[in-house]
Amino acid sequence: MGANVDLRRGSAADLAALEPLWVSVHHRHAESMPELAPYVDDSQAWAARRALYAELLAKPDTVLLLACADDGPVGYGLAHVMAAGDTWMADTWQRLRRIRMRQQR
Repeated sequence: MGANVDLRRGSAADLAALEPLWVSVHHRHAESMPELAPYVDDSQAWAARRALYAELLAKPDTVLLLACADDGPVGYGLAHVMAAGDTWMADTWQRLRRIRMRQQR
C-alpha cells in the first residue's frame, strides 16, 4: 500500500523543495514534445520557474498547496487570481471582470 499523503498550504519558504518536482515536469515536456526542441537545461528551467513562483507568491490572491508524504513533497499546485483582462482570454470569451473563490468556514 502507498504512503499517506497530506495536503498543506505552502509558502515561498517551500520553493526549494519544489525543484525536483518541476524538473520532472520539464523532462516530461521535453519527452512528449520533442518537436519543440531545443529545450533549456534543468537549471535554467528551474531558475525561470522559481522566479515566477516567487513573484506570484509575493502577490495577494496566490496559493501554493503541497501534497506531502513521509519524505517531502510529492506534488503541488499553485494558483493565482488575476483580472481576466490581463490574460490572453480577453479576446476570446465573454467573462466576468474577476472570479474569486472564497473558503467556507
